[in-house]
Amino acid sequence: MQLSESARTADRYSMEPESEDPGPRGDISVAMLDSGRYSGPYDVGLCRALIGEGVGVTLHTRPPRAGEAQESLPEHEEADFYRLSERLRRRGVPAVIAQVLRLLEHPFDLIGLWRRLRTERPDIVHYQWLVVPALDGILIRLWRRSPVVVTVHNTNPLHGVSVLSPRRLGMNWAMKGADALIVHTRFSIGQLESQGVNTPASIVPIGVEIQPACPSRPAAADEPLNVLMFGRVCQYKGADVLVRAVGLVPAEVRTALKVVIAGTPQVDVESLLALADEVGASESIEWHLEFIPEEKTRELFCAADVVALPYRDVDGSAVMAQALGFGVPVVASDLAGFREVVEDGSSGRLFRVDDPASLANVLTEMIRDRSRVELMARRQRELGAAASWPAVGAKTRRVYENLIRRRGESRG
Repeated sequence: MQLSESARTADRYSMEPESEDPGPRGDISVAMLDSGRYSGPYDVGLCRALIGEGVGVTLHTRPPRAGEAQESLPEHEEADFYRLSERLRRRGVPAVIAQVLRLLEHPFDLIGLWRRLRTERPDIVHYQWLVVPALDGILIRLWRRSPVVVTVHNTNPLHGVSVLSPRRLGMNWAMKGADALIVHTRFSIGQLESQGVNTPASIVPIGVEIQPACPSRPAAADEPLNVLMFGRVCQYKGADVLVRAVGLVPAEVRTALKVVIAGTPQVDVESLLALADEVGASESIEWHLEFIPEEKTRELFCAADVVALPYRDVDGSAVMAQALGFGVPVVASDLAGFREVVEDGSSGRLFRVDDPASLANVLTEMIRDRSRVELMARRQRELGAAASWPAVGAKTRRVYENLIRRRGESRG
């Protein structure tokens, strides 16, 4: 069998143990770092899965905000970051001021974390996000008591990031200082190599939270195809591509299409709404441009027939994992990271990147062949079960054990 270039690269740099059986389990303690709580649901899913594997985990992060109760682990987390800025934010201080204050707090919080870790002596330090890479990289390079792992959720960390963001300085330098990286796709390893980051990496997919079955919906001949675009509305996620595509769906078919765009906006909302008017898509689109709490999330996914991922560039997607968990087929841009997850024609459909006409054709086909969409949903549920959080927790534990074993061998 011929391997793609990205597959060969992945094999070359993979840190996976040679055997699926890591030997005696033993106790492992992990300090998990997500200072800004940027991936709360992911953090919770991974930490719970690791706890289920017998790993002791402490999540070091900021205090939870209103509506984030389901994204926290009260018994397994410490609010070691941004306590002052979060307190001022709750008192109504403008978000931009709180953001500047967070940057000022970050080095002092890292010093406090360093002192805590020197006392607690975890077996693994695991960064989920490098928020200020130039500073985080110092801790990574100076911390030699145990292996440091960095999860690279996206090899382009500047998606939707301001030109003034501190993430623009020192990212590759920080990643090169880690003992190992975790990525979600083979594509990511190839991207890192092209950036000169050759730190050993393991591929661990984004975990899927298998959801309880949704209430059955009454079948109706005139029920529209419900398409959901969920998550932060950023330029690189292509909400404008979806809006333009809706306008290109033939008018006689568009009456059987309903699109819901839901999530916190990080683009000019007025321009997006004006675009919908301009292309004649307004009547087909329902907007929920706000933070979506967990109960509303379930409601939206249960009502969806299809999840749209019209991204311009991405490695992997937490929304893709949610679609798998709910068993909802996807229509996704034909990006390398998505091709590793979507079985085109079986669990969803791929369309040309940044091409509204291609997306419109796919949506039209789905509207006209609803039975095929139902078959895709069945396959999506099967794929979701194979990537459940318990499986991801076990794989992550093996990465930790491999690192600990190798460090012991190097010191022996």
